[in-house]
Amino acid sequence: MKKKIAVIGSGNFGSAVARHVSRNVAQKKGLQNVWRKQVDMWVMEETLTDGRKLTEVINSDHVNVKYLPTASLPQNLVAKPELADAVKDASLLIMVPPHQFVRGISRQIAQMLTPKQKKEIICLSLAKGIEFDKKKKVIRRMSQVFQDETGVKAAQLAALSGANIANEVAADMYADTTISALSATVRKELFGLFNTDNFVVELSTDVTGVELGGALKNIIAIAAGVIDGLGYGNNTKAAVIRAGLIEMMKFGSFKKLGHVAQKETFLSSAGVGDLITTCFGGRNRMFGEQLGKMWKDNPAAAHTVSLEQLEADLLHGQKVQGAHTAEEVYAVLKAFGLTKAFPVFTSVYEICHKRKDPRTLYRH
Repeated sequence: MKKKIAVIGSGNFGSAVARHVSRNVAQKKGLQNVWRKQVDMWVMEETLTDGRKLTEVINSDHVNVKYLPTASLPQNLVAKPELADAVKDASLLIMVPPHQFVRGISRQIAQMLTPKQKKEIICLSLAKGIEFDKKKKVIRRMSQVFQDETGVKAAQLAALSGANIANEVAADMYADTTISALSATVRKELFGLFNTDNFVVELSTDVTGVELGGALKNIIAIAAGVIDGLGYGNNTKAAVIRAGLIEMMKFGSFKKLGHVAQKETFLSSAGVGDLITTCFGGRNRMFGEQLGKMWKDNPAAAHTVSLEQLEADLLHGQKVQGAHTAEEVYAVLKAFGLTKAFPVFTSVYEICHKRKDPRTLYRH
């Protein structure tokens, strides 16, 4: 019996990945013997300005007009407004929602999985963020959050992260990425599903490092964007990116934080590759740039504008993952007395959530 793929999340990156995978299933030799041709994508239903439902538009026009309007979607990619319909019979869940929704969605999925699915299903996490339990002082990565709620084994978990700006992936521009899993079987299966000439996959066993790299780089991207908005130039931006990479590696090496990543992972596509591309493109850099411009041109407005307002104005329904991750990371640093050891992470938190003036915060 052929296996079913379900993509959970239909934002910018979710739609780009769903496009890539569904096209591979339809066109790549050998995959048709393993995977069903139809790929389901769960869409948080919404009504568009013309009165049509987003899922209806995706399925009839084969374009996600809200979150990925520049790319056509394969006809074998089917939008599902009901989560249960997407999850039913799935052998692979590709999780791509904003990270703050992963636990709630995973809790729902846990009620939908059959006993057989719980034993066999693969969860590939593309969500970028962490959770921190302040009382227990425990960090949970997104694959672990799915594991917490569903009870699947660690060998069924995987993560994908890399220098993968969604619009460029959807335009078939060259990109590389990292897929990590503890199971060699899972790594081989996902490599066959994702790897192409224009989307080159490197494999890793360091799920921790891949997930942390994907989460933490968004914080640094906001800092880089602020530098752009303030007009400080490439020397300053390079200094911040370099310092940010060091903080990413330090954060991933603290045993008392409950995880230890391999330093080599931060030099992969999931680490410095993703960091570079995100600091020069993407929503987090754009968000930071807008904040920097506001501090430069209208400090009074910058001091009072809300994160939610900026998200609404700039991203039209999408989330600035770096700002939300910065809040979680700051809670970790504060709990362990490490804020001074991570000045870039701390600065971004203060800029986003405390409305601190960024024009003097990067001198460390």
